[in-house]
Amino acid sequence: MSMLHISLWLIYFFIALALMRKSKRMANSGLSINEVTVLFTVQILMGLAVGLVTYRLHASKDYWALHQEGLAEYRLLITNPGAFCKSILYSPYQDSYGNYFNAVGSYWNDLRNNLLTKTLAICNIFSRGDYYINSLFFNCLGFWGHWAFFSLFRQVYPGKKYTLIFTCFLIPSLLFYTSGIHKDLVVFSCLGFFVKAMYDLAHSSSFRYKHLLQITISFIVLLLIRNFLAMLLIPLTASYYWTEKRKWNPLISFSGILIILLIYTFFADQFQIGISPVSIIAQRQYDFMQLRVAHSSLHLTPLSPGFAGIVANFPEAINHAFLRPYPWEASSVFALLLSIELWSFLILLLIGMIKKITLFGRPRPIIIYGLLIAVLMFIITGYIIPNSNSIIRYKSLYLPLFITPFLSQLNFKLIRINL
Repeated sequence: MSMLHISLWLIYFFIALALMRKSKRMANSGLSINEVTVLFTVQILMGLAVGLVTYRLHASKDYWALHQEGLAEYRLLITNPGAFCKSILYSPYQDSYGNYFNAVGSYWNDLRNNLLTKTLAICNIFSRGDYYINSLFFNCLGFWGHWAFFSLFRQVYPGKKYTLIFTCFLIPSLLFYTSGIHKDLVVFSCLGFFVKAMYDLAHSSSFRYKHLLQITISFIVLLLIRNFLAMLLIPLTASYYWTEKRKWNPLISFSGILIILLIYTFFADQFQIGISPVSIIAQRQYDFMQLRVAHSSLHLTPLSPGFAGIVANFPEAINHAFLRPYPWEASSVFALLLSIELWSFLILLLIGMIKKITLFGRPRPIIIYGLLIAVLMFIITGYIIPNSNSIIRYKSLYLPLFITPFLSQLNFKLIRINL
């Protein structure tokens, strides 16, 4: 970084920090000014660390590749603004705008990166093309995503502030993967905004358009950047909303929607009606298996056609989603740390089972809703991703929904047992 870039970074950082400290929404969520300062600073510094680490390890991939593409888009923006705007609609593929769910060779797959690089081009106007200043801009959004999860669970577990700070802000893999300039940060933030707004809307005595606007914008972004997550949210969210509004038994209503999803999955593939979840999973698995073999690659059994293939591969998907990487499989110190984090959570879960702790008490719809989002996305990831590091990366985005209910209850019960 040049002196100009360092000066700009410091100016933008202190402006952003001042705005965060003065935000009424931050204060109303239960975070003190000092806590906001520390947590925001940690997020921003992790963004710098992600940039430095990934530059040294593989500068041509992911974060820095997007940075270079953002610079190219910036040059196009300042030389030919018309072409900059029109290029977002360009498709080089024979089927133009088909293959919506494909992971490669699809306009919609390219659009995910194109939206990020177009955004980076605009950021480059103010950052003078510096990666680390752009990281600061992106992490301001990312911090609000963490806040959304914290603010949500603060209403559910009001006496667990510091547990929530850990599960919503400081889980290592979550913090790392939501601090880089990449789709993960955007997906995580939009999911947080979406779930928080749905909770507020479901518990509001009157209809509020600001919640609907937040839900709509978040959903559209997810639909463009992580479409299979957006599609999964539709039935789960409908079930959650009406469960809250009608005061239905959440175990019955969510069990019902899962049964409907299973029936639809079977018949959609068997009779080729509507969108086939099996075909989508199989295609994405195939697309990922065509990519270059990674150091953390796992053996992935090709998905057989039909619903029977989903059933046959289910044990492997569960193993990959919840148990891998094993500590002895770690191909680097970083991978070992990810494995230690995973197995630490598994050990805590085992302790809870041995102590016969009731983790969730009386089930609340928002808890079951969040757990279903996380678990189903874990399993889908286990089906389609052929390397353990990427599985950890994709899973990390849903950890607040999965870990928070468990740790919030476990912490309290273990203290009582010790006493």
